[in-house]
This record gives sequence, C-alpha cells and structure tokens, in this order.
Amino acid sequence: MPYKDAAPEQAIWEDLAWTHICRVPVNGKRVVDNAANRQIVFGWLHEDQGERPTVEWFKKVLAEPGLADQVSWEPILSPEQRKQAAAQRVAHARDIFGIVCRKHNLSLAEANFRLLFDAGLLDSEFTADQAVASNTVTLAQATPQEAAKFHQERVDDYNEALLKADPNELRARVRQEVGQARVVNAQAEADKALAAAQARDATRGGFPPLPPEITSEVIRKATPDQIKFWIKKYSNSNVTARLQNRGQ
Repeated sequence: MPYKDAAPEQAIWEDLAWTHICRVPVNGKRVVDNAANRQIVFGWLHEDQGERPTVEWFKKVLAEPGLADQVSWEPILSPEQRKQAAAQRVAHARDIFGIVCRKHNLSLAEANFRLLFDAGLLDSEFTADQAVASNTVTLAQATPQEAAKFHQERVDDYNEALLKADPNELRARVRQEVGQARVVNAQAEADKALAAAQARDATRGGFPPLPPEITSEVIRKATPDQIKFWIKKYSNSNVTARLQNRGQ
C-alpha cells in the first residue's frame, strides 16, 4: 500500500484524507474506519494517473460498479441514535461482565468493569474470557461475600434446572453426576495411594530419578520382571507416577 511506505509528511496527509473519506455519507451510510477498509479503498488509486485519496476522488470512484460492495459500511446515526447505541453497548457489556465474573470468580467492582470495558474486551464473552485467561488485564478477585453469592446462585440455578427437567432428563443427569463422582473419587484414591508410596520411599532414600526414556508407554509394554527391576531400582512411587503421567 502506498501510505505504508510513504514519507512521514505524506503518511500524515493520507491519514487526514482517510479521516475525511470515512465521514462521506453514501445513501445514509459511511465506510467503516478500519485498516481493512482503508487498504481496499487506497487500493483503488491509480497513482500513475495522478490520483490522490481525496473526498472528491472517493465519491467519483464509488460510481464504478462493484467497488462499494468491497468495503464494509455502517449507518449514520443521529445524536439520539448514537446515545441509544452507546447505552445498549454498556448494557450488553455489563451482562457479559456479570457472566465472566461468576465464571472466573472475579469481583463485580466497578474498577474491574472499567478495565475490561475501556479496553474493548466486553463486546463478547469469548473476548473477555480470553483476556482473563491470558492475564491481559489484572483484575480483583471476588470478595468472600461475592464468592458466597456466586455459589448460592449456582445452587439455585441447579435446583431450578432439576425442577424443570422431565424424568428422562433427571435420570440422565443422575447417571452423569454419578459417573463424574466415581471419577473424582477414583482420582482422589489414586492420589492418596501415590502420596503414601512416595512417603514410604522417601524414608528409604537413595532412589535415583526414573530416566525419561522409560515412558508410561514403555512401562505398559514391559515384562513383569522388567517392571520389578525398575521398582527395585527407582522405587515403586516413581514408576507409578510415570505410569500415570504425573511428571515424575
């Protein structure tokens, strides 16, 4: 694009020209002010013919078939419409803010809202989630009172869902929750057993770390005699942890 490689003075002039172009009304609309539109519009220039990005040039070039469809447009709003749109955006942002705070246990404090809103991160739940997960902004955690409120809301939502569910849905939910509870309990038992084994092995001492080439897959394919040898040399807890992919 010509404006990217232009001299500073030329770039400033083209920035100003683009600002004016974005204000040109066309059938009650104007071109959206973004980099993609600017690149497309400036790509219409025939510099070898002495064309420059002016308002007059823009109005003229739009008469060519198909060009207007290449760029995105936005309606020109009246002051009252702009006020209503701004209010709707804030209301939508506050809805998203409440959802995200409850999901990530964040405070509903106004300071948190302003940090996300002013950074343009509350236009969608996905955008806000990504910002929180990546620590793009530093936000205050929920107070104990807010955390208790969030928990009670989840309980109330759960109970309401149970009341609305039909018998088939209830049975499916029970089966799912029982299955999840079994997985959690089994994991807890495995953690407890491994911790006990590690404690016993620690009292014996002198066990070298398990070599990285002895992976969980290698252990699964090993003979009983080979596994016994590894346990004796590296300890039962180290072999078990590697088998369970626990970073040992």
